[in-house]
Amino acid sequence: INVQVLEPYDKTQHLRIFDFSGRLCFEHMLDPGVNFQQIPIDLKDGAYVAQIRLGKITVFTQKLVVNR
Repeated sequence: INVQVLEPYDKTQHLRIFDFSGRLCFEHMLDPGVNFQQIPIDLKDGAYVAQIRLGKITVFTQKLVVNR
C-alpha cells in the first residue's frame, strides 16, 4: 500500500486497517516527517477501512479494496 501524507507531522502516526466487522487487521507506525511510504500488507481480497491516527485523533479515513 502506498501512503502519501501531504503535511507530515513530527509525531508518529498510526495506519490502521479494519475489516467491515470492525476487526483490526493491520497496524503500522508511520515514520514522522516522511510524506511518502510504501508499506507491504498481506490481506485477503475484500473491502476494508483504512485510518491514519495521530494520538487519539483520526486524521484520515478511506475505504480500501484489496483485489489481486
